[in-house]
Amino acid sequence: MSKKYLGLALAISAASAAQAGNVTTSGKDLVIDTESGIKVKTSDKSASFQLGGRLQWDYDATQSDDNGVDTTDFDVRRARLYAKGHFGDWAYKTQFNVAESDGADGGTAEDLYIRYLGFGSAATVTIGKQKEPFGLEQLTSSKDISALERSAMTERYTPGRSGGIQLSGKGSNWTYGIGYFEADGNGSDDFNNTAVT
Repeated sequence: MSKKYLGLALAISAASAAQAGNVTTSGKDLVIDTESGIKVKTSDKSASFQLGGRLQWDYDATQSDDNGVDTTDFDVRRARLYAKGHFGDWAYKTQFNVAESDGADGGTAEDLYIRYLGFGSAATVTIGKQKEPFGLEQLTSSKDISALERSAMTERYTPGRSGGIQLSGKGSNWTYGIGYFEADGNGSDDFNNTAVT
């Protein structure tokens, strides 16, 4: 190898070493995954932390001479940021709307709860703002439904997210959930109007 190529190889190797960093921990080894958001967990899976989000755009072009409607609208349907994770038998999730379509204010909490996992998958206890256990379409994440919006029946009749306590679980071919929730979640007297779901 000539001196010219040797010098080039050493320069590339030095540049790569300068770009790479060392990750050290004083405790258990960490596994970092950046494929979808940022996920960090201990190698023994006793603790984890994840940051992520979702951005869904909506385009609407409607023209109806009979109703006097002529709109062209391109807006953010959902823009959410979340942090979730677990430590031992406890899990948590915080998810906030950054923006919402139809002029709704951003900055509202979607999920804000802690969950006890110590009983296994057959029974978990969740306390805080969460989805009420009512309807498969409502419980399915908006990342996984077929269309950007849920069906009109689901939008009209299913409760959304409310503050409360829920016991839920699953097996190989079954699930259940029962909870006690504040009825609306938008007023000052919500716990005098409660719901069992």
